[in-house]
Amino acid sequence: MKIKELKDRELLISLIADYLTNYRLVCGLNDMGMNANTYDIHLGDTIFTLMGFGATSKEELIYERFYEYSQKVMKLDIKHQAEPFNALVNEIYEWLCAERRKYENAK
Repeated sequence: MKIKELKDRELLISLIADYLTNYRLVCGLNDMGMNANTYDIHLGDTIFTLMGFGATSKEELIYERFYEYSQKVMKLDIKHQAEPFNALVNEIYEWLCAERRKYENAK
């Protein structure tokens, strides 16, 4: 693996972890009756841009699936369960890479 690819991988994995942490926080605050949607930092959009996705209906389906994956974090105690959290982050990253390959092949 090239150094640039490794750094890109590390960056994307870090962004996915940050996204999931923020997602869990915002959802938790919303569940407590607060309107915390304004605290969403839109890292999902950043991740999709870095992955090279555009804004077509196909990408909307990928983003919806990304959202479904994100909901899995709500079942984890991310403070005390690092291994399942890291596994979810890696699962999402690998899935996004597979979707990107499909997306690029379809062009």
